[in-house]
Formats: sequence, C-alpha cells, structure tokens
Amino acid sequence: MNLRRLLLCLAMCLPAAANAEEITTLQAALDFGLRHNPDVRAARLAIEEREAIWIELRGHVLPNLGVDIHYARQDRRLLSTFNDETFGTPDLWDARIYARQVLYAGGAAVGTGKREQAAQSAVLAALERTVNRLVYDIQRSYFAAVWAEAEADVQAEAVRLLTEQLTDVERKRQIGTLSDFEVLRAEVELANARVLALRAKNDVRIRAEELRGLLGEGARLGQLTRTAPTEMPVESLAALHERALARRPEIRVAAAAIDTAKAGKSIARAGYLPLVDAEAQYGIEKDNFAPVFWASRRGWRIGIGADWRFFDSFSTVGKTRQADIATTLADVDYNHTLFVVALDVERAYSAYAEARELFQATQQVERAASESQRLAKVRFDAGTATQLDVFAAQVALTQARSNALRAEHDLAVALAGLRRATGDFALTDIDPK
Repeated sequence: MNLRRLLLCLAMCLPAAANAEEITTLQAALDFGLRHNPDVRAARLAIEEREAIWIELRGHVLPNLGVDIHYARQDRRLLSTFNDETFGTPDLWDARIYARQVLYAGGAAVGTGKREQAAQSAVLAALERTVNRLVYDIQRSYFAAVWAEAEADVQAEAVRLLTEQLTDVERKRQIGTLSDFEVLRAEVELANARVLALRAKNDVRIRAEELRGLLGEGARLGQLTRTAPTEMPVESLAALHERALARRPEIRVAAAAIDTAKAGKSIARAGYLPLVDAEAQYGIEKDNFAPVFWASRRGWRIGIGADWRFFDSFSTVGKTRQADIATTLADVDYNHTLFVVALDVERAYSAYAEARELFQATQQVERAASESQRLAKVRFDAGTATQLDVFAAQVALTQARSNALRAEHDLAVALAGLRRATGDFALTDIDPK
C-alpha cells in the first residue's frame, strides 16, 4: 500500500479534537488519545524519519553535481625550467563544475532501495501496532473508569438502603418490638457499607487518572457515558486466526524484517564486485607555463572509473555471514510471531466466551436478588422476617449488582481484547501529523 496515500486518507478521516472540550464518550477518548498519546506521536515521527533517510540514500544513486575550487602556492624551485629559463608563477589555481553518477555498485544500490522500502513498511506497521494496542488500552481503561463510577453508585445505593433500614430499626426499638442489639447490628452494617463506598469513590479517581495518563497531556474528563455491552458475531476460531494473520501489524513488522535482512545480503555481497562510476566536468585552470597569474585555459573532461577490491582482509566475508545469520534470525522471529499471534487469538476468544456467559448469568442473578431484597423488606415490615434476613438480602443484592457490573465490564474488555487480537484496531483512522 502506498504510504503517502494511506497517511493522507487517515488524515482526512479523523475529525479534529479540541483540547478545551471535556471527554465524555469513548469515541472522544479514542480521538484525543490517537492525537496526543506520546507513543503514537513517536511512531509518527519514526515514519517521517524513514522518509528523510530514504531521501538521503536516494542521493547516493542519483547524479551528484558540484563545484571544485582550489588555490595553492608552491616553491619557485618546483617551477619548470628550460635552458636556465623559468616558466610560470608560484601560484596554482583551478575551478570546475562536475557531475558524477554511479553506474554499477554490484547490486548494493538495488539492495539499499529494497532495504529502505522494507524499513518504511516496518515503521508503518509499527504505527499500526501502536494504534492497535493503544485503542485497546484506552477502551480497557475507559471501561474500568465507567465501571468504577457505576460501582460507586451501587455502594452509595447500599449505604442509602442501609440508612433507611437503620431508621426503621430505631423506630421499632422505640415502640418496643426490637432491642438495642438489632440497632447496633444495623449501625455496624451501615458503617461497613460506608467503608466500601469510600473505597469505591476513591477508585473512581484512580481509574480516571489512569485514563488521563493514557490519553496524553491536556486530557480533561467529564462525566463518562456508560454504554451497553455489545456482542460481536460468533466466528469460528479458524476464521479469527485468518483475520489475525491478515490484519495483525506484528506479522507485517516481522515480514518486513525478513525483507530487510535479505536486502542486507545483497548489499554485503556487493563487496565482491567492482564499483563503476562516470564523471563529467568543465573547468578553468591556471596555465602553469604562463608568466602571469590570470593566464588560464579551459575545457571539459569525461571519463569512467572503477574500484575493485580483490582482497579486503575477509571483511566482505564477515559481512556476508552476518547478513545470512540476520536472515535466519528474521525467519525464526517471523515464525515465532505467527505462533504468538495464534496463541493470543485463542486466549482472547476463550476470555470473550467466558465473559459472555458470565454476563448472561449475572443478569438473571441480579433480578432474583432484587426481588429477594424486596420480599425480605416486606416480610420484615410485616413482622414475619428477622432483621438478619433483611441484611442478608441486602448484602446479596449489593453483591449481585456488583457482580453484574463486573461482568458487564469484563465482557466489554474481552470484546476489545478479541478485536485487538485479530488486529481490528490497527485499521483505526489516525492523523499522522
């Protein structure tokens, strides 16, 4: 894929994010993070750096134009003489404009071009790898922040219900139907619930700071919007593997490393072959036999030169062996990357299947616990249930709500993890500038 065309497309797709606006949605968090996260910015700069390197390397195979100007003064005893007569002056000068072009470099120029193309593919894939990971991390951190806020609401609701329960118990003690022990027990339950509520409230701040750290400098969080979890269409594990092989940027990075190593072999083997270049020049130089300083002659020269090192103390042999080893290592790394990606997909698929089942199960438990708490309260007011029954039902309801929130959070994170494992987030629009 053409690098500039892809970057231009990505730049047009992503809307501008305003630093002054509060981040309240997942999409806003993603947009801000992709623009301000330091890892993404570093990956963008790496692409620009490779483009600059390519410009530099291209200059070695294209014609070079230049100007040479020299001046020197020599000892008069070095001047030419004939019949005791000295010719010329001690001053020497010349000026010329030249053009040089490499004609043959033993395949080094072609190898350098292929190596740089592979390097550009690698840095682009590295940007996609960074984006793929960052989008997942932002989603995971966003879901954790939303879950923390919802958990704080659950604990706050538990405190409210236990406060009402304490009020009912105190009222019944005043009319003589309950003892001080029931009041003390209600106060202990309320105090424990307040501790959990304080911890949940503090966790909200911690999760928010973690999200801000991922988004980058200048992120301002508002009231985060809670979205219902979605389920992706169930695919076979083989289909997920195929998607991952086609999309995961880590595989493209490893493949580019193989291409780079192979190009390095061509460059190393060029040391066995000659270097041929051509030069053309036009210049003016001092006439060494003329008696005056400004006497000159001018004209052009054109020629071909060759440099062939038949023996370089085995330097080329060493470079060739290094290139062969680098190619072998790149092949090993590529195969290992394939294995790691396949294993990553399997783990993500298992985590998503488990999270989906737990989410479905907790929804039923929460409804049953809510009904159980309502009935316990009715029976307690009617005098057919004890305070312990009400507390037990309230604890079960709080736990059920907490479990349901955790299951919802785990499902969202597991879905994001499965999409990361298949490389879906690597295709996220991002402005390279």
